[in-house]
Amino acid sequence: MRRLPAFARQGGSIFVFDPRLIYTYKANNYFSLSVIPKVHLFFGEGDAFLMPGITLGFGLSSNLDKWALRPEVGYDGFLYGGLGFCYFVNNVKTPVKIKD
Repeated sequence: MRRLPAFARQGGSIFVFDPRLIYTYKANNYFSLSVIPKVHLFFGEGDAFLMPGITLGFGLSSNLDKWALRPEVGYDGFLYGGLGFCYFVNNVKTPVKIKD
């Protein structure tokens, strides 16, 4: 779950539950592909409805373990796009356990 916003409207409030799953395929250390199915669940005064959606995102970098540009495009009632940037400050590798 990424967020749980609440919106006010005249005469009441609407609450939104916005769960999503992120499936990522890392092709190599330069490119990754993410598919993100999601659903927006709207709850109001006696009524509720849902709006499904999907997002397709990419990770582009010279080293995905350190930084990445992350463009995305999606649809959930309208078409949208965005661009993100990730930089890992303390990238600690998990130590390999040696069997006795």
